[in-house]
Amino acid sequence: MSRPKPGAESTMRRGFPDAVQKKILIIYGAIFGVGVLYAFLILHTPFRIPCLFREVTGLQCPGCGTSRMALALMRFDIPAAFAYNPVAFFSFPTWFLISIAGFFGHPKILRDPKILLRILYIKFSTPDDWQEDNKDTELDWYCENGSVGMGIFGYYRSDFADSANVTDIMSQQSKDNMERYQNVQKLEHTPEFTSTDKNITAELYSAEYEGAKIYQYFCYVEFKENDEFFWVTFSSQPSYMKKNFKMLEKIIDSFEIEKGGE
Repeated sequence: MSRPKPGAESTMRRGFPDAVQKKILIIYGAIFGVGVLYAFLILHTPFRIPCLFREVTGLQCPGCGTSRMALALMRFDIPAAFAYNPVAFFSFPTWFLISIAGFFGHPKILRDPKILLRILYIKFSTPDDWQEDNKDTELDWYCENGSVGMGIFGYYRSDFADSANVTDIMSQQSKDNMERYQNVQKLEHTPEFTSTDKNITAELYSAEYEGAKIYQYFCYVEFKENDEFFWVTFSSQPSYMKKNFKMLEKIIDSFEIEKGGE
């Protein structure tokens, strides 16, 4: 995820959240380390891990020959690597490229390889005192200024069934999000959005959390000319929210889509 500068103009890259990226790096690092260790053992000792499927059935499993294929690749012996396991020869590089694309871009690559090199950015304007907060959250982006927190989660329309009403789904997600609070009430509020390039729906909830009253303001942003939807949540005390609705709605109005790498 990109690191936006505070204030003025912020940019959020659609991709895995920072916490998820760290976990991916740890997992891939561990896999790579085990692979290097096993390669060393194969090359310098008689140690081998037997294939249990072949031991029991006498037949080769889809993974048989993978170790020899990897060693052949390390020697740049491409024909031998292909001969040892043609399926793994093609599937491993494909899996690696998909993983990299999902890490740096959007996991939609798992469904549409044509966007392998596409990176999607959303740009928006925030006040100068807003800072990104690198929380361990599944949100694509989160920032705050000490009085209000703003979280963003992005979707593609193709993530949903053709007949699905995405706004209704996001509204249900907001209701699910409110289940951890007490005394939840949906409030009447008429937003003042001026955007013409997107459809914006807003819902306001009041609730209590650990004895404190809060407002949760949910905005569902649909770009008319693009495939993207964004679920945006603002969380703050009622007194701050009531004074700053126009400012929060201007942030939503400022949302723009930028595409790179196409």
